[in-house]
Amino acid sequence: MKQSMLAFLEEKEGHLKEGSRMDKVQMLEEKILKVVDRIKLLTDENKTLNSRVKALEDELKKKESQLESLKHNTKEIDKLSADLNKLQQEKEGTKGQIESILKELESVGL
Repeated sequence: MKQSMLAFLEEKEGHLKEGSRMDKVQMLEEKILKVVDRIKLLTDENKTLNSRVKALEDELKKKESQLESLKHNTKEIDKLSADLNKLQQEKEGTKGQIESILKELESVGL
């Protein structure tokens, strides 16, 4: 009877150990599933952030291109402004020459 009782207790202890192992395995599986879900969430967030970064990089390139265009236009405007000033000075010089010629013509009686 002692042996059968001892065998029964050992068998029951084995089942308890097996049960606690199964509980641990189940808990670990649940934790692993949570980690996998978190990784999926972070992966999706990373894709979203990468898309936003790409869009911002594209916008930056566009703005840089516009800035270069504005710089080029500014140089052209400066050049045209200098040309205009030169032409106005030439015009004033020519006007002065014409006025001088007209005065000479008046002085000779024409």
